[in-house]
Amino acid sequence: MKKTFFILLLSFTITYAKLQITSFQSDFIQSVTNEQNKTLHYKGEIFFKAPGLVKWSYTTPLPKAIYIKDHEVTIIDKTLEQVLIKRVDPDFDFKRLLELAKKVTDDHYRAKYGEKIFDIFLKNGKLCCIQYQDDLGNRVKIEFLHPKQNVEIDRAVFEFRLDPSWDVVYEQ
Repeated sequence: MKKTFFILLLSFTITYAKLQITSFQSDFIQSVTNEQNKTLHYKGEIFFKAPGLVKWSYTTPLPKAIYIKDHEVTIIDKTLEQVLIKRVDPDFDFKRLLELAKKVTDDHYRAKYGEKIFDIFLKNGKLCCIQYQDDLGNRVKIEFLHPKQNVEIDRAVFEFRLDPSWDVVYEQ
């Protein structure tokens, strides 16, 4: 759920923060560090296309794909041969979160939503990093490697087919 929250947050951050991003594609490294300073690293690629299409494709440590369209999230876990489909609470106001984002420096924005603080960093005008602390006290850092902004992304990237033999779980 925490990962889904952040992914949705990122998709709306790209849309509404004063970054003027209509599409985004990048490899990424996501680091999650716990209170004992142990870190897990995830790698993959993200695609975003306004107004609300997102695909996170994790390659390491295990393959997993997360698709977001409007308020529906589909998580495809090929290793477990499982699919989780759930709706995200439409009352959660991502746009408001981003309207609250304040420019700290030319390349740093900070947004506070509820009790969480999100730091958004740019490099040469492109999104390069997002950091926050999750509900368990873990420090989360997502670095974007070689980001491409406002480029054409084929809608087919955001389409998927479910294997009929896999378990599908619908979560409300």
